[in-house]
Amino acid sequence: MNRKQRRADKKASPKKTPVLGASDVTTETEELGDLVDSQNQLNIKKYKQQFYHARDLFLQGDYGDSADILKELLKLRPDDTGVLKLLAAVSDKIKNFEAAILFYQAAIERDPGDYDSQVSIGILLIRKDEIDEGISLIEDILKNHAKDLDPIMEAEGYEALGNTYMLLGDKDLGEKHLKKACDLKPDSVDYLFNYTTQTKSIKDLDNKYFKRLREIEEKDLCKDNPDDNAILHYSLFDCYDAIKEHEKAFDHVLKGAEIKRKSSVEHDAEHVSALYQAVIHYFDQNLMDTHEMKGVDSDKPVFVLGMPRSGTTLLERILLSHPDIGGVGEDALIGHLIRNYSFMDFYKDRVYPLRSNRENRDYMPTEIIGEKYTAYIERKCPSAKRVINKAMGNVFWTGYLHIAMPNARFIHIKRNAMDSCISSFSKHFVDNAQSFSYDLAELGDYYKHYTMYLEHWNALFPEKILNIHYEDIVDDLEGQARQAIDFLGLKWDKACLAFHKAEGTVRTASATQVRQPIYKSAVGRWKRYGPKVIPLIEALQEAAPEEAIEYLKVYKQKNPD
Repeated sequence: MNRKQRRADKKASPKKTPVLGASDVTTETEELGDLVDSQNQLNIKKYKQQFYHARDLFLQGDYGDSADILKELLKLRPDDTGVLKLLAAVSDKIKNFEAAILFYQAAIERDPGDYDSQVSIGILLIRKDEIDEGISLIEDILKNHAKDLDPIMEAEGYEALGNTYMLLGDKDLGEKHLKKACDLKPDSVDYLFNYTTQTKSIKDLDNKYFKRLREIEEKDLCKDNPDDNAILHYSLFDCYDAIKEHEKAFDHVLKGAEIKRKSSVEHDAEHVSALYQAVIHYFDQNLMDTHEMKGVDSDKPVFVLGMPRSGTTLLERILLSHPDIGGVGEDALIGHLIRNYSFMDFYKDRVYPLRSNRENRDYMPTEIIGEKYTAYIERKCPSAKRVINKAMGNVFWTGYLHIAMPNARFIHIKRNAMDSCISSFSKHFVDNAQSFSYDLAELGDYYKHYTMYLEHWNALFPEKILNIHYEDIVDDLEGQARQAIDFLGLKWDKACLAFHKAEGTVRTASATQVRQPIYKSAVGRWKRYGPKVIPLIEALQEAAPEEAIEYLKVYKQKNPD
């Protein structure tokens, strides 16, 4: 049976309609008993009012209360495809992709001509990493049933294909589909953003998508939507930067970051500083030398450490090109276990700082958390001798990870502070991630804490940490790659030098760059933007590179006011 036949069988046999559990959503909404009268007749008017209320709650981000109302409505009218599809959308938002697919399948069972839901299932399959099935389903619908699709869903289908092909490294197909999405929905700054940032195809002011972005800005079409307005300015940054109008570009990223920081991003610099200090205070030399906590013996785990945009994805791709190395990307399992189940009582006079969920009274000793994680990566990468995890939170858990998995190795990649920070600042991260990166002063302050952290871990167990500089990889790829492979206790393989040809998805902001051979144009990038980067230099203080400190000194001499 081929892939399309398997897909057709799945569509023909939808599974039973699921019910979201309490673990997925929580709510205090009252029962909807008044929708049925004394003669057991449904009050359609009130039913519709509740549906629209649930929809409004969904649009406001109140997924728990929305789901609760919808579940009650579904009991009254199990065949209501509108309710089923809205429940699917709720499930998607809370990342319960399995439930979302089942709700869409239930809607299709009741309305076999609902091709919009089939496109939605394809998108969800891609998110679940069932990429071949997802691509095949969406392509089939777009090829054979485009006229039956809502234009918005048609555009979403093309955008999903475009994004996925870009992640897979097929730039031609990716760009083709992203263009189609932009053409179908020309006012979507999301689609324009994906096209401009992923394809890197802007060469001049005449590019029609660049023109459209400028038109949207000139007409102020995003003024009432801060999220779209921020994305618009990040898109314009990429466009102007591509045509070497760097200072104009930086004006746009400053504006986009300001909008984002004020409208949706929360960052408490004092809290972050206190937390970093607490972790360093708890995980000190005395604890490392005298604790009797047990860990798991596996030497399979490898954790990549580094700031966002410092070269962690490049390093990961180099290592994953080795036949004995597997990877789990930015997998969140270990962070989830530590935040919710870890505990230490080594110091009676200090609060254990890593556990954020204090309401959950269950806890696991270090050895159990180590065992759970190593068993997980064993299932994910059974044939690999080493498994890479490059989650951004790794730097925060490093001390705990060393205790729970004492044979684990850590590779820290460090980049020029100015280049690393400017690269982070110029990126619009998904789901408001990297909250410290939307203000130059906050970003510089965070970088100093990150540097302090790495110095601390290097002092405690230097034999377990390899420090590599991004600039050294650019200058000497083979030398640095050999050093890393040797540190991991593996034999050298020249496949590591062809990392840009490796197959597989890359799900980070560096997806486009790591599909290329090593290039040097990103070194010293910060210098393009002139005095606009001065707030970052001032925030970094002694953590700034010497040439940045010298630049600031000269600038102030020339501009004393």
